[in-house]
Amino acid sequence: EDCGKEQCQGKGYKEHFHCLDCSYRVILRKEEMIRHFKWHKKRDDSLQHGFLRFSPIDDCSNKFASCTHNGKQTHYHCIQPQCSKVYISTSDVQMHANYHRKDSAIIQEGFQRFRATEDCGTQSCPFYSQRTTHFHCRREGCSFTFKNKADMEKHKTYHQKDEMLAKDGFKKFMKYEHCSYPECRYSKISNHIHCIREGCDYVLHSTGQLFSHKRKHERRDFE
Repeated sequence: EDCGKEQCQGKGYKEHFHCLDCSYRVILRKEEMIRHFKWHKKRDDSLQHGFLRFSPIDDCSNKFASCTHNGKQTHYHCIQPQCSKVYISTSDVQMHANYHRKDSAIIQEGFQRFRATEDCGTQSCPFYSQRTTHFHCRREGCSFTFKNKADMEKHKTYHQKDEMLAKDGFKKFMKYEHCSYPECRYSKISNHIHCIREGCDYVLHSTGQLFSHKRKHERRDFE
């Protein structure tokens, strides 16, 4: 049977196989076809974990020029952005994949983790150059950093409350924050809340004052 492929014409092939994923690569023996199929399956499995698998007969040099495992043993390259890790053990692959999964979960919560071996790149960070695992809040306009993972939920709640306050016309600043209102005498001194309505410069010192101040504005708007 003629397969109709140009690269096979005039070769006299009898039974042969074409790999649809490898530019119709020609495979002459059934055992080789089975072996090649398994190669693709193992590579697909490794991609599920975020790795590119190379067997000893594969050349990884076009993607990873300085790889010391190339042509010597089966190995796995991490394909996550800015990650150059390479492993020869499948258990190490799974551990490293879990590392990236945890980082992705943290990013979805609005934070970024930097391990002791990583440079956070923010010189104003109090943990910069300390070589310690820490976290940055990734929300716009927030420069909060912390070491204790337990503070993550607390800070997330802070932003949720901040959004609720903004809907009511207020902005809260914590004692550790630089207040964005010029010449505010409470900046970095105490927790305080600014009314953000146009023409109002009132400052509150507790959430208990919110309702009565909001009512004042509502009465004025009604009048």
